[in-house]
Amino acid sequence: MHTPEIGSTVRDPIPRRALGGILVRKKCWVLSPGGKFLFIFCLAILTVSVLHGLHPFLAVTHRVASKILVVDGWMPTYLVEQVSAEFKSGNYEMILIARGLQSGTNPYESGEFTANYIVEQLAKLGISKNCIRVIFFEVSIKDRTYHAALAVKKYLVEQQNEAKALNLATLSAHARRSRILYEKAFFDEEMEIGVIALEDEAYDPAHWWRSSAGVREVPFEFLACIYAKFFYSPN
Repeated sequence: MHTPEIGSTVRDPIPRRALGGILVRKKCWVLSPGGKFLFIFCLAILTVSVLHGLHPFLAVTHRVASKILVVDGWMPTYLVEQVSAEFKSGNYEMILIARGLQSGTNPYESGEFTANYIVEQLAKLGISKNCIRVIFFEVSIKDRTYHAALAVKKYLVEQQNEAKALNLATLSAHARRSRILYEKAFFDEEMEIGVIALEDEAYDPAHWWRSSAGVREVPFEFLACIYAKFFYSPN
């Protein structure tokens, strides 16, 4: 066996460059079988945590002491019973329904009919119409929730209502993002914002990834929540 002399350089039999230097061979670390198992195990734990923890994170319910219950007027009408139950159990005095209208359309297409229908259904469930106010605002292409919050803020100012807290009832996974946007809208007011996540019947919240409605809603709301929290800056 040939032994290289001391001080001599051992040549690598495999060239480090090829194709005129376009390709370069480098040494690298790779996972061992044990390392691969640990990586897959950690990935599985992370996946399970995301699947089961993402919806509760978004569909947060955090009530504050308030006499005002604000309702997202675009919500599905089957949520009226949940709104009624919240009003009766929460010692509220007023329901504000914020509903965006599309101008240039008839009452059915604009959203006015839906808002009035919600009022009638709440009345049938025993809530006096004197306690209900519908706040219409012009619907925008984007930032609908933020403009709804501005409409609520404007109404309270015009009515000289000195309330320092309100609870917002909205649809399930939309709750956390809604509260963030309401807080941004009321940033210059001493207004405490609470939120109630109403149950969405379109999918099972415990297994949202098993339905197309859940897959469309939950990941989108998570990304939108991150945007609203860290990147959205209202004019």
